[in-house]
Amino acid sequence: RAAALRAPRSGSARRIVDIDSFIDEYAAAAATFRAKQSVIRVYRSWTDPLETFAAEVAPLLSREGVPWAVTGAAASTLLAPYLGDVTIVELYVDKEPVVDRDRLASLLKGRIVDRGHRIEVRELPTSMSASGPDIGGIRVALPVRVYADLLATGGRSAEAAHHLRETMNVGPST
Repeated sequence: RAAALRAPRSGSARRIVDIDSFIDEYAAAAATFRAKQSVIRVYRSWTDPLETFAAEVAPLLSREGVPWAVTGAAASTLLAPYLGDVTIVELYVDKEPVVDRDRLASLLKGRIVDRGHRIEVRELPTSMSASGPDIGGIRVALPVRVYADLLATGGRSAEAAHHLRETMNVGPST
């Protein structure tokens, strides 16, 4: 962290001096945090995950005033298409709906399952994580958060993470 952030000589504000190191360190910290989070798996029927999410789920979440954002493959498909098929929508929601699982399932028009899910819900890491762009009616997590989540998932998602990083001009990927 010391290599990526430095305090200027005058004042206490910090500035990023090595964006690549900063992003790499952020992604590592986010992966550690993500591994400790509990996951709620929700099944609901749909033909096209992104179309259904935009038309049905996003309006329900927004109408309830629930802070939320999509991450993972769905978010990367919206930000910088790379993966051909989104099968699971990874969703961050505020703490309250995560605590009340039945309300959450009802809000998503689905049911809680152990496997065979279509939506994977985690508690929103920070309110800032939900400050990404709105694309086609879907609130996307901050691109750096999407990058970190994809990287933590590994496999083809990690490839999508590197594509996202290059496409979003956040610095060269490693």
